[in-house]
Amino acid sequence: MIDEGHIIGNHGMKHASLPKLSDEETREEIMSLHDYVKETYGYEMKYFRPPCGEYSEKALAQVQSCGYKTLVWSFAYCDWNVNDQPDRVQSLERVSGAAHKGAIYLLHSVSETNCQILPEVIDNIRAAGFEFGLPDVSDIIFHFWNFDISSFC
Repeated sequence: MIDEGHIIGNHGMKHASLPKLSDEETREEIMSLHDYVKETYGYEMKYFRPPCGEYSEKALAQVQSCGYKTLVWSFAYCDWNVNDQPDRVQSLERVSGAAHKGAIYLLHSVSETNCQILPEVIDNIRAAGFEFGLPDVSDIIFHFWNFDISSFC
């Protein structure tokens, strides 16, 4: 992924909720993965996405003090439960219809539904006039689309 030019971001070593951690625990959660990726792959991550989208002002300050910029998604839906996958037709409509300029999708790779619909989603989004590429992070730092995740589950 790194060799292909993808941005690799930090999501924490244990997927812990940062607002529930002490300052020391937050730093360890972020920097343990940072150090592992840097030592193993020679890649220095710069962007952090809070696990489960949970954050607080204190947590965001801690992320920044670790040298990271926070980047979150603008679209997500309940696709992570392998035993309760969303309907293919509804998911195709929902995911394709969520496209907007600067969109950042959160799609879980464990989702069979996502694997089935992704080629058509990509075609639909391109047909709607959007392009795929690396985010212009100068425009979208701490980009967050207000949505109620419960409406998707």
